[in-house]
Amino acid sequence: MTFFLQFLLLFARNSVLDNQELAKRIKSGNHDAFKELYDALSPQLLSYLKRMGGESADSADVIQQAFIILWEKRSEIDEHRSIRAFLFKIASNRMLNVFRDRKKFIDTEFEPESTGSNPELIAAGELTLSHFNKAIAALPEKRRQVFELCFIQQFTYKEAAEVLGVTHKTIENHMLTALKNIREAMKKIL
Repeated sequence: MTFFLQFLLLFARNSVLDNQELAKRIKSGNHDAFKELYDALSPQLLSYLKRMGGESADSADVIQQAFIILWEKRSEIDEHRSIRAFLFKIASNRMLNVFRDRKKFIDTEFEPESTGSNPELIAAGELTLSHFNKAIAALPEKRRQVFELCFIQQFTYKEAAEVLGVTHKTIENHMLTALKNIREAMKKIL
């Protein structure tokens, strides 16, 4: 798969994720609607948790826990709020708990997985993607989280604010600064 096709697939938005009707169906206990949401969101959640530094098995467990919590609290779903933001918040909090618990029992420092480029990418795209990933990794933690949610996961600023528990304006400021930082870093190679 070429770099550009992967890029387009990564940033494609699924209308299922923003549908109030889907939220109503899940709230009423519709298993098909829940499965539809799971099928649409679980790959995105897995990718997000792996970028946080989670191992595949831990990330899969956290995703299962997040969806179980959603199902158990389905009667409390507000159709006017983003289910996606709610799931990402649960998953990121649960993954932070995994990191905390692991630190209690393991003396070594946790190291996130490498963000190196995919070997299938064409040479020019490989170099660009590598520098892009380095520019993202160089961002401060909170700014990187905001950038990944808004740019990579295509969250709205409002959804990102809900996930991170900050204001819309804070998200806006982080995104403006992150984009400026990344543009500066990319100028060096272009």
